[in-house]
Amino acid sequence: MDDYVSLFEQAWKNGSTVKMSIEMDYTPGKHEEMERFIDSYDFDYVIGSVHWVGSFGIDLAEYRKEWDRRDVKEVYKKYYDQIVTLAQSNLFHIVGHIDLVKIFGYIPEDREFLHEQYERITEALAKSKTCVEISTAGLRKPIGQIYPDRTLLQMCFNKNIPIVLSSDAHEPEHVGYAYDKAVELAKSVGYQSVATFSKGIMKMKPLT
Repeated sequence: MDDYVSLFEQAWKNGSTVKMSIEMDYTPGKHEEMERFIDSYDFDYVIGSVHWVGSFGIDLAEYRKEWDRRDVKEVYKKYYDQIVTLAQSNLFHIVGHIDLVKIFGYIPEDREFLHEQYERITEALAKSKTCVEISTAGLRKPIGQIYPDRTLLQMCFNKNIPIVLSSDAHEPEHVGYAYDKAVELAKSVGYQSVATFSKGIMKMKPLT
């Protein structure tokens, strides 16, 4: 982390306005440890994400065949259990790629079940300080879709949950990737503004 912070300090010294942030794996039962780490640094914002259901790395290629051996509904239930407690923890400014669990196209056919999961996570988010990320990274993944899907995003809007835009860039050329599609999706469900952060303080700006 010292090297990470040093990179930002150098950038600021050179006149850059880049924000210092992290994406943290949400770990159930480790709220105190996560809070201590977050409070140790002067982050502009912190993204909390779920990538693991127990020992199952849901978005890792090496675990892809594991999906065929598991009950998809059970994986979704456990995944969204963590999204609920992530929101309830109020440790994070943003929840990352909220429906990452769909990454390989394993989606329950039971639409009522899926709606129930969406309902409970949006209820938890609406009661928290946590924004939802619209991430274009999903367009670069096997699912080929933005996170979250339109139905879930519409429920977020209906419950006044703020959004941020993200490309989840792991390479320079992916910075700002397909933002026009993210903006189009956001506006199509009713959003007219996005959240921005500086030193943990949220401000809303027009969605353009």
